[in-house]
Amino acid sequence: KNTQVLIILAQGFEEMEAVIPYDLLLRAGIDVVVASLNGEKSVTGAHGLTVESTVALENAGEDFDLILLPGGLPGSEYLAKSDAVCQRVQQQLKAGKYVAAICAAPAFVLAKACDVVKGKNVTGYPGTEEMLSESGGNVVDCNAVQDGNLITGKGPGAAADFALKIISVLKDQETADEVASQALFSVEGH
Repeated sequence: KNTQVLIILAQGFEEMEAVIPYDLLLRAGIDVVVASLNGEKSVTGAHGLTVESTVALENAGEDFDLILLPGGLPGSEYLAKSDAVCQRVQQQLKAGKYVAAICAAPAFVLAKACDVVKGKNVTGYPGTEEMLSESGGNVVDCNAVQDGNLITGKGPGAAADFALKIISVLKDQETADEVASQALFSVEGH
């Protein structure tokens, strides 16, 4: 079966953090399902870009290799307030599968709402370090970091590094390098 990623979108998500990974994952041959938090067909980001969802979150099924949570505000806050999102995150990690979050989502969702960063190396949007460390996360300053089954990214400008880290984990480094080179990205050394 093909590798499958679930991207969960709430109104007010950070567009670059959803669209760049979405695009690069597809280029890597990974199946992407876009689930809207509240079941809307169209979800509008923090800067007015609208993305079509594939499915409502409650109908998304369970069988994903990775769940991806874009950041942005108020998107991250909506994700953090959703019991369904936290249940999925916790089940995903219990099942030994991956969860990836970027920008404000590591702090708001993974740290505060779901409490899954304890003892993990994590990164997030500048200014969220305190929320991450208060929840037991070890904050590192790089664009994208993997610690076990958690992958976190810093923010919009790190969306490509974050996506390439996900590809290297779900596929291999060679595929990530190939996608990066085809898209003319220079790859960060992490």
